[in-house]
Amino acid sequence: MIKVQWYFIVLIILAFLCALFFIPVTLSFGFDGKPDIKLYYGFIRVFRMKDSDGKKKKPKKEKKEKDKKKDKEKGGIFESLKKISREENGLRFILDVIKEIKEIVKHTTKKTIKNLHIVIKKLSIAVASDDAAKTGQTYAAICSAVFPALGFFQSKCSLRIKRLSIIPDFTLIKPDVRCHINVWLIPAFFVPVLLSALFKWLKISSKIDKQELIIDAKKKKEQSGNKRKDPDGHGFKTANK
Repeated sequence: MIKVQWYFIVLIILAFLCALFFIPVTLSFGFDGKPDIKLYYGFIRVFRMKDSDGKKKKPKKEKKEKDKKKDKEKGGIFESLKKISREENGLRFILDVIKEIKEIVKHTTKKTIKNLHIVIKKLSIAVASDDAAKTGQTYAAICSAVFPALGFFQSKCSLRIKRLSIIPDFTLIKPDVRCHINVWLIPAFFVPVLLSALFKWLKISSKIDKQELIIDAKKKKEQSGNKRKDPDGHGFKTANK
């Protein structure tokens, strides 16, 4: 009975952990004069960024320090690629790496967009300006940008539009934009995509490291060969017969 209860508890814990990956993560973006961004895990609000007049200086300094650390980490890869580019067939190797990175980005972006669920609860754009002709041109430009973008997302992912209004308003002087958009996804479908991209990136980084090791080995051989030569540069020393 004790063993059965132990396995039963383990199964409950595993089922609970799996269920956590099926809870949707929602990014809510609202704009009503000021942007309001919220991040939800299920029904729990995890993060909120609201535009305010108060200035916060400390977080900016922390971001700069983090950016410096990231630049130092990235510098190793870029230095390796620079070293490889100076060698024979180095540019061809770099082009192959760029193609592989491009495929990773393309595949990850495609799969991520496919798993997205976009709900446009409200999108109201009132186009206005001092000049009526300019208002008409701006209205045409906005329509030519918004509707193709909506068509693209509707063909690539799940898109629901509850309220959409784009009108030219000749009574206003300034344009009025108000929106409330929710974008959510289920982590269980996104984690495999992320792991696949990470695995492919690790393969590329190991490929770069191997190529760098080959270049270093060649240089060591050349240096050891130069040491064996005589000072006059006539080749290797031979014993007198």
